Amino acid sequence: MPLSRTNYMIIIGGALLIIATYIILSTNNTVYGFIPLDLVPILLFIGYIVVVPIGIMYKGRKKSNGEAKAAPEATK
Repeated sequence: MPLSRTNYMIIIGGALLIIATYIILSTNNTVYGFIPLDLVPILLFIGYIVVVPIGIMYKGRKKSNGEAKAAPEATK
């Protein structure tokens, strides 16, 4: 199944979150503190383990016209 536009937008959002997290990490000059020890690992986990896989597996909602389609009957 090919990925839809929505899938690509979710994956791009996850990639931007990951890139922004590395930028936050590089701007912080301290080794010990809240940002490098607590915030950055949580954001990277969310980006790599949650957002990107959701972008790959997301199928979207099925469009329905309010009626259930019946299976076609076999003709004899």
